[in-house]
Amino acid sequence: MNTLDTRVVRLCYRVETAAGEDYDPKVTAVGTLGCFSYWVQDRIATLEPATTLAAAADAHALIDPLIAGWNVHALLSLGPGAFQLRHLHTVVTTQGTAEPCSHAARTDGAAEDALLIHTRYPAAPGDMVADSDVLALAEEYARLLREPRRLVPAGRAAVQLLERRFVDRRAAAEALNSDLRVLNKLAEITSTWGRRTGAEKITTWKSTRRVTKAEREWIVDVLRALTRRLAQQAAGVRPAETMSRLP
Repeated sequence: MNTLDTRVVRLCYRVETAAGEDYDPKVTAVGTLGCFSYWVQDRIATLEPATTLAAAADAHALIDPLIAGWNVHALLSLGPGAFQLRHLHTVVTTQGTAEPCSHAARTDGAAEDALLIHTRYPAAPGDMVADSDVLALAEEYARLLREPRRLVPAGRAAVQLLERRFVDRRAAAEALNSDLRVLNKLAEITSTWGRRTGAEKITTWKSTRRVTKAEREWIVDVLRALTRRLAQQAAGVRPAETMSRLP
């Protein structure tokens, strides 16, 4: 019995934004992501494999961690709500070429009403992959930006996640090419400082004082950097510069 050979032609994604944000419909972006080429226009991203992939599952096994890394890169570069790729459908065909991804998705005139119009799509990073730990750390960072009062819990969660992933803090610092003192300082601030209700250790006079403005800004910067470095580590890339800035 003969069977028809199938192949993945393209994958289609929708660019989602927060309310009040949009992209200029005339803006386009092109590039490569792994073994896929992509172009983005009018909030529709089209990805085509450069190699033959017989099934949708094969394509998603390759592209899903890269798409997640792209979303994390956009979060760290532009903030939450500026760019998030959501899968629409995967086109698999037995012959010829199928219809392109639809660009007729804009039906509400959102670009005219948006308060912020982006004039450039974030390019796909070539050195970032997002696994479950990267996504968890990215969510802590995004929640911190949305809820500033989560400063201490977010920093504490980051330290615990890294210690769990790499066995201990020293190994985490080595894997992420970070000065161990940075992780130690983050752990110290978020375990013994801050409001009494948000601290794990109520042992010294420091326990009841608030985190300073400089420390707050430092924690946000450190969480952003750690998230990026963890995504690079997941992609097998070692950050070139040592993360050594202390408050």
